[in-house]
Amino acid sequence: MTTLLPELAIQNTFDQGWNILQQRLSPGRLAVTERNAAILMGWCKARYDMQAPTNTAEQIANTLMLAVEARLFDPPNSPTTLDWAVKPSKSFIASVQQKRTAEFEAKQKAQIEKDKLANTQPFSLTDQIEAEKQQKEEEKREATAQAQIDNLIENFTINGRVPNTTDWDMTNQCRAALRGIKINAPGGKYSAPLTLKVVQQAFYGETPAAIIRLAQQAVEKMNEAKDTKVQRDSLGGDVKRVGALGGIY
Repeated sequence: MTTLLPELAIQNTFDQGWNILQQRLSPGRLAVTERNAAILMGWCKARYDMQAPTNTAEQIANTLMLAVEARLFDPPNSPTTLDWAVKPSKSFIASVQQKRTAEFEAKQKAQIEKDKLANTQPFSLTDQIEAEKQQKEEEKREATAQAQIDNLIENFTINGRVPNTTDWDMTNQCRAALRGIKINAPGGKYSAPLTLKVVQQAFYGETPAAIIRLAQQAVEKMNEAKDTKVQRDSLGGDVKRVGALGGIY
């Protein structure tokens, strides 16, 4: 099979997971294209640690199946629409639709129960409004920072030995290293603003090893900052002192 993601250290396991996925989709079959690789892995990397050494072929196949299901009903001209060598069967499409309906109904039921519980407890409308405002501001900061991270990585290139050329093999390896940088805020939740700070420093590396080294140095500097109370992030929001930063995967 054509290698879809050469930068993965678990390429053999990934290939096995891809083959399992294709068997599950039979008689439908995904085309082996760079477009499909970008769509599937972009979706997966945003939600899972695909390079975890504990991954098995079955786990990777399960993750890829979730990505396929998420993209199955995209419009034909959408940039996230998958390329199919053989279109999926009507029964497969119906099963995914039923699964989505069940998940939607379960979320609705959970929300109803949550609203019932909330209605039985006293609350301050002012506090609720303030909390919702802060949450929206936090979501906006996260989205803005993540967009900056994605843009930085998308525009990262390594010059080739011949003038006006790009070394795509090294470029892709370095991009993978940059994507693997994930920094957690206190409490263990992923923080895009903190990750952006580290990616901005690691961006100057010209090899995966150099990128990881620069990222580690950036993390150390953040933890060694003299201002242990509050650090100002690059997007203007206050970020509390980082105690234990997330890993660089």
